[in-house]
Amino acid sequence: MSRRFSTKYCALSLSFVLALTACTNNSSPQEESGAPQQDNTGFPMTVKDCEGHPSIIDQAPQKTVTANSAAAELGIRLGAQDRIIGTGWSRGLSSLPEDIRHEAESIPSLGEGGIPKETLLTSGAEVYVDAFGQMKNMQGDTPTGQDFQRANMVQVLLHSSACARVLPGPRENLDQVYEDIALLGNMYEQHSRAEELIDQMKKEITATQEEFGLEHQDSPRPRVFYFSPDTTARGMVTIGNKQIANAVYQLAGVENVFADHDQDMFPVTWEDVVAADPDYIQVALRRKPSTEAQDEDWKSALDFLHNDPRTKDLRAVKNSHIIRLSAEDTTLPGVENSHAIRTLAKATH
Repeated sequence: MSRRFSTKYCALSLSFVLALTACTNNSSPQEESGAPQQDNTGFPMTVKDCEGHPSIIDQAPQKTVTANSAAAELGIRLGAQDRIIGTGWSRGLSSLPEDIRHEAESIPSLGEGGIPKETLLTSGAEVYVDAFGQMKNMQGDTPTGQDFQRANMVQVLLHSSACARVLPGPRENLDQVYEDIALLGNMYEQHSRAEELIDQMKKEITATQEEFGLEHQDSPRPRVFYFSPDTTARGMVTIGNKQIANAVYQLAGVENVFADHDQDMFPVTWEDVVAADPDYIQVALRRKPSTEAQDEDWKSALDFLHNDPRTKDLRAVKNSHIIRLSAEDTTLPGVENSHAIRTLAKATH
């Protein structure tokens, strides 16, 4: 019997040509449970890594591991939670939206933060859905391509976040996010459900832009600073113009105050922020083990901004233009991106 996956190239992205995987839907109607109907997506499936190297997935994987709660959420919303045998950054599962929280909390934890290398490689997964790739600060000791090959595991990269570094220019739309969702839908044999999620996102964005008059915005855009209270080994970091959040800001009718930086995320000092003096500050809280823990982080962030000598005189702080919006909703691919656009537009227009 042939092996389930081709491992000539183990690092895969979610950027692909849909025509290669289009197929006839042979699935039966949805059952009374409301679970999404399955689709015959057509395997083998051709995908590419960040550098464009093609690889093949021969058959639909039955055991997958997700790098974090955002990737796990996409799997759940695609009706594939029974194929997720573990996840990293599990401490964020209990603060996912209520409609999927029960399913999320049932996924085994492989790490409260990034998954330890050996834990991942011995998990028994056929596919690792990786939202980070070479993003710094997120997961520590990442297995190599040879490591994945020896474990007979395929690393599937969420291209919109993991491969942001190779973008030729600023990110101004969510096209790569839609591609990520579409390929996950094909991989999980839930192509139609993926199309539904993408359509819902597009409709929400269109409705938001119409409501707040953003389609033909002539006035100067409010300038927003992305503030993550969770410091890293590099200190405080913020978003450049290649990050998903830059597109979220653009579609919400606001400007990333550091949009002149051709990076996804980079270190920044409070002196830099004071010099930029943004109109608004997004407090980008990472998901925590409970909503109560996130509330405490929010209070701590507000206390810092209003009392630290470096920040208390910023115009955004003096005008109470501080927006609570999670880091994952703006920087990682998912249906929450369109909700984030609405939150930002409502707060700034």
